[in-house]
Amino acid sequence: MEMDAQVFERGFNHCDLDAIQSAISDDLEFYHDQGGVQDRAAFMAAFTQNICGGGETKPIRRLVADTNRVFPLYGEGELYGAIQQGDHNFYNRGHDGVEVLSGSAAFTTLWMLDAGEWRMRRVLSFDHSEADETAGYRSPLFDNDRHLEAAMALLDIPSMALARIEGGRLQQVRVLGELVEGRAAPVDAIYNIASLTKPVTAMLTLKLVDAGLWDLDEPLRDYYVDPDIADAPELARLTTRHVLTHRTGFPNWRYLAADGVLRFEFEPGSRQQYSGEGMEYLRHALEARFDRPIEDLAHEYLFEPLGMNDTHFIWSEAVSEERYAIPHDTEGQPLEIERHTEANAADNLLTTAGDYGRFLAYVIGGAGLSGDLWLQTITPATDRPEGVPFGLGWQVIQNLPGDGYALQHTGADTGVRSIAILYPETGQGILALSNSENMGLLWPKLIAESFEPAGAEVLRRNLANQ
Repeated sequence: MEMDAQVFERGFNHCDLDAIQSAISDDLEFYHDQGGVQDRAAFMAAFTQNICGGGETKPIRRLVADTNRVFPLYGEGELYGAIQQGDHNFYNRGHDGVEVLSGSAAFTTLWMLDAGEWRMRRVLSFDHSEADETAGYRSPLFDNDRHLEAAMALLDIPSMALARIEGGRLQQVRVLGELVEGRAAPVDAIYNIASLTKPVTAMLTLKLVDAGLWDLDEPLRDYYVDPDIADAPELARLTTRHVLTHRTGFPNWRYLAADGVLRFEFEPGSRQQYSGEGMEYLRHALEARFDRPIEDLAHEYLFEPLGMNDTHFIWSEAVSEERYAIPHDTEGQPLEIERHTEANAADNLLTTAGDYGRFLAYVIGGAGLSGDLWLQTITPATDRPEGVPFGLGWQVIQNLPGDGYALQHTGADTGVRSIAILYPETGQGILALSNSENMGLLWPKLIAESFEPAGAEVLRRNLANQ
């Protein structure tokens, strides 16, 4: 892979002729399905003229990582070479630096060890296709079912559900794999989405605020007081805004404390700290104020208007167990089903990729909120330009390529993983749900490939936040 990078990243993409020449054999044979057969001299002449000839656009090569395979070659127990196979996409890069897909191809390369140095000796470059020829396009992992199924098998991921939003509308839902061994996952498979519950609670609250029925900055103690903090001086300053921006001062969960007692760890509003306890505190306040369970409120303001008929905070007769994606551990083994009968505003929402995809399309269009409230929703509450700070209910990543921004949230519990990324200014978004913890291993690739060119920067910000 170091040699692949030398030839293509340094040589092909940046026109480092020395890097190319030092990586190819004197007896190179290059077979191209459109350009014929080339020896070393002809290859370098064509490369210099066609790739680095100084035209208006510069072709760029990107390896489709999930297709890359390397086979070592041994003779009498000694390594003497390797065969590399894979697909790669090609892009044109204009003066503005934007890369536009131009085509794709497959390749097989024979690498040989020559006095301890790797050299490219034989190359087959074939199946070239233009970008508009869909059948030949080497798509990213999450656009290719075959590649996805291979990754799922490798990582012991039983099933995965994907939803894609284009132009502000839900355009595609795909479900792969099995709910449990022997039972194929249907397109309306039901998943526990863990902390992707929080954006739903947040949006329900904002709908109530927009309707004039709730105040973001009113003390929550007016409606609910948890006995653990009844005498805490910080209680008088705790508001819904603090909850939705994760600045309550609470830990994530009280059970993580040695004594299991909820307490303020810092002054509300002074800094950001992710907290499920905050969302649950808000739920208790909402239910006390409206004298209705959060399930009923969500059905009135979100689920029924959006047609989210398979979405529930609690397990009831309305949940089809036959369509439930049973959580699996890291070894691919099914876990015991937990049928939650009490709502949790931060966790355990049951839904389908179609239902949650409709919710995301609603959010990406502003969710019908007033302009000022929507602006507050997408404005980070803390100044963390290199991280992923929270607005109202969503992580907000600003100043992306093209001056855009992204909304993001993830979910992670035992046996399940979920992630949603939205680009409101372009009307694009992607959702991934899974009944396996191992799905988290694919998150970086999903983030990076979500939508070009912003996805790579979103991934960088996430890594900077760790």
